[in-house]
Amino acid sequence: MRINNKEVRQPKEIVTGCYYLGYVNKAFDRIVRRIETWLMAKVPEDVGLFDERIIRERLAQAIVATSRDSYGAYCAHRLTQGLELIPPDDQVLKIGGLVIDSRDGSVSLSPRRLVRSIAHFAYSWLLFLGSIMLGVLPQNGQNRRPATVLLGLGLKAILYQDSDVRFVRFCREGPILPLAKATRLLVQTTEGSGNISNPDIIYSRNPISDLVRDSHLGARGRCKLLLSHMLIPFRVLMSLIRFPVLGLIVNDIAYIPSIQTLDHAELLEAVLITNSSFSSQPLWMRGSVKRRFRVHEIHYSQNTLGFQYVKDPIIVGHPAFRHVSVDEHWVWTSGYKVHLVELGHRGAIHVVGPIMWYLPEPPLDRTDNEIQIVVFDVTPIYDHIATRMGIVSYYCCNENVLRFIDDIVGVCQELEPMLGVRIRILMKHKRSFTNGFHDQRYIDRIQVLEKTQARFDLVNYDENLFSLLESCDLSISIPYTSTAYISSHLMKPAIYFDPSQQLLPTHEPTPYIQFVSGRAELLKAMLRIIAPDNENRHTSSIA
Repeated sequence: MRINNKEVRQPKEIVTGCYYLGYVNKAFDRIVRRIETWLMAKVPEDVGLFDERIIRERLAQAIVATSRDSYGAYCAHRLTQGLELIPPDDQVLKIGGLVIDSRDGSVSLSPRRLVRSIAHFAYSWLLFLGSIMLGVLPQNGQNRRPATVLLGLGLKAILYQDSDVRFVRFCREGPILPLAKATRLLVQTTEGSGNISNPDIIYSRNPISDLVRDSHLGARGRCKLLLSHMLIPFRVLMSLIRFPVLGLIVNDIAYIPSIQTLDHAELLEAVLITNSSFSSQPLWMRGSVKRRFRVHEIHYSQNTLGFQYVKDPIIVGHPAFRHVSVDEHWVWTSGYKVHLVELGHRGAIHVVGPIMWYLPEPPLDRTDNEIQIVVFDVTPIYDHIATRMGIVSYYCCNENVLRFIDDIVGVCQELEPMLGVRIRILMKHKRSFTNGFHDQRYIDRIQVLEKTQARFDLVNYDENLFSLLESCDLSISIPYTSTAYISSHLMKPAIYFDPSQQLLPTHEPTPYIQFVSGRAELLKAMLRIIAPDNENRHTSSIA
């Protein structure tokens, strides 16, 4: 509230759900649209690096990636101070190392942010300089085979029991054609490098600079690349003098001579990123008219749709999604393809089913004389970390996820004597536990359940989900993890269970997925799936 143009405090509202996140995204997107208008007037027409439109779009994306989380954290801080959630439109925001005037969308970099950006550019420029120079050594610069590069994939997605065999099989036999057809594949990982099981698949921290070092460019081609690379710092300096905001994307520029040389020599078949990189596609990935290789985004999950609440049905997704720029998408379902089209993506969108970095395998062994369900959670993070990430009032907080687990266990306890059969609960975390990041209280509760409940068992986080789901009678997922779509793909029943009774269903409807709100409705839904012949008798006794 503002009185006499001064902001005054409001009584602090108790946050019980995630009602605020949509408003934060909506308010921030208004600012971003003003920034986009400002960039149209300010970006020089003759920067000389790329087309002006491409630079504007990339700058807008970089500004969102740099400032969105800080903006959300600032909004959360305002709530704790008793202020209105959304800052006034006439405010100058200092977030993420940027200074943004929310009135007209003008942006400037703080000195510290500019220095960091230049330092990042210097590191990348020196890295490529070393690769160019090392390529003249006899043991380097000899490979004439083109390569496909896969960026942003952690080693945890690749290795299973210290082996990459199932990942290699997915690449070579799976539905992602650029991986299946790759002459050789360079995979970016931060944890290691080298080959593991297949000589045509190389793991590297810096696959593109390694490709420059190892590829056969010829003496003339390598000298020409060296000259172009040496000129880049001067071009960056001139660009920064003319328009300092370009400092946000100067690291992109360090790659450009090397990428253009590899592309011209037809040594780069394709570049693949995952949806983890949705907020950053550098300049050299844009402008498909001037390059031969294609850029693909592989969506290994579909949980990007925003939550919608019964009490306040506003739904606004992350502003960065409309800035994604790739040539082709690889997605799970036709509904998600429609979602991308609605966001404005006009490239090819391939619907290929669940993408898990491994292929289906036979069902796991199970006991016949019991009902087996599998539960998929989202391990809650600490509240202060969620706030720092710009998540205002986190739905998957400790309270909600604990209720999700406890209600499922409680309903199974009620159903067992009604049905006269043991119900076994298999619990699978979305990913491994990270100390100091994930909420220890939740982990402690799961460990207690595992020790005290005979029906409750934990499954390794890297277990093959196709095998796991095929061996179960029902899956129950917290909204809106992608696991329900895997069940649907396998034609197995799945439930999205909202224990808080706050959400409206926003998942893609399929015959195999139900949305259930509250414990009483969960019991009825499980009866319909597990014991359809006895449903009327049991539900009448419950009522």
